[in-house]
Amino acid sequence: TFVQALASIHTIETINDSGFLPGIRLGYLMCDPCSYATKALHCVEHMLAVNRSLTVLSDYSNLRPPVKVFLGERYTETSLPIARLLSLYRIPQISCTSSSPALSDKLRYASFFRVIPSDIHQTKALAKLMKHFQWDWVGVVSIDDDYGKPALEKFLLDSSEEGICVSFQEVLPNYLGSINIEKRIKEVADNIRASSATVVLLILRPELVEMLFKELIKTNTTRIWIASDAWSMARLVMKMKDINKVGDIFGFTFITSNIPGFEDYLQNLTIPPGVRNNYIREYKQIRMNDDYLLQAVHLTKAYSQRVAVYALAHAIKELLKCNDTACSGETDFPPWKVKFVITDN
Repeated sequence: TFVQALASIHTIETINDSGFLPGIRLGYLMCDPCSYATKALHCVEHMLAVNRSLTVLSDYSNLRPPVKVFLGERYTETSLPIARLLSLYRIPQISCTSSSPALSDKLRYASFFRVIPSDIHQTKALAKLMKHFQWDWVGVVSIDDDYGKPALEKFLLDSSEEGICVSFQEVLPNYLGSINIEKRIKEVADNIRASSATVVLLILRPELVEMLFKELIKTNTTRIWIASDAWSMARLVMKMKDINKVGDIFGFTFITSNIPGFEDYLQNLTIPPGVRNNYIREYKQIRMNDDYLLQAVHLTKAYSQRVAVYALAHAIKELLKCNDTACSGETDFPPWKVKFVITDN
């Protein structure tokens, strides 16, 4: 998440330095909700607060806060409450990772946008992959949250249409701090071992996949694993000790690419004059400039941040009627005037 945030900052600085918005500089505020919905709401309230309180109006169409758009949240579990709140305030939210079909409901989440497809497309692709390889007897392990539940439900429908039978369904708790998480991991591992299904779909976060694989490696249990987008490119899993012992892993991810200049940026992190960024400052106190961040994560995972920031920049450029030399529109605009092109999501 730190690298993804840095990708957004790098893109903002690139746009500012390029003159893409003549006479206009994009700024940003950062807040880390630590994957907690209540803290995410607190972050939004803090950024929108005037004299430490939120403005209460009967009509927010003329609300003009300094923050015009929110980037985030990472998980569906935290995006949902944020999307409800920001839809009330008519402030756009762009997520780069929340893929739950629930967020496509424009009646509830009118201000929510994303730069990735909904899981309705992923589950169809998963079912077609299984049909292609004639894997018609599979197991499923999913996470008990707003990402895992609808994805599982949709996969069961899509797999049924493709003639694929589900041997077992297991659910793991959402929070790693759950008292019985280790016990539950062992139970799920035992059920995987006991099942005759040689193909298992894991709709989980990387941390849970790591815990499950560690348990299965103890008994040299091998299967064909199908990775959902949440962990298909996770270095945490790829770099596990003895990961080669779990079997073959197939996965889906989104179309991605490299961010121009991002590697150099990560190796030479600096805070521009007049900018306060405690995240970068604290990181540089731990590690001086080196290639740690390049080795720790797949940098292409951050590409969607660049897409989101440029989508915002293009929307602002159109709103402010910018040409090559100037922007003639009013800069203190209500956030709802920022318009994005909506496709089937």
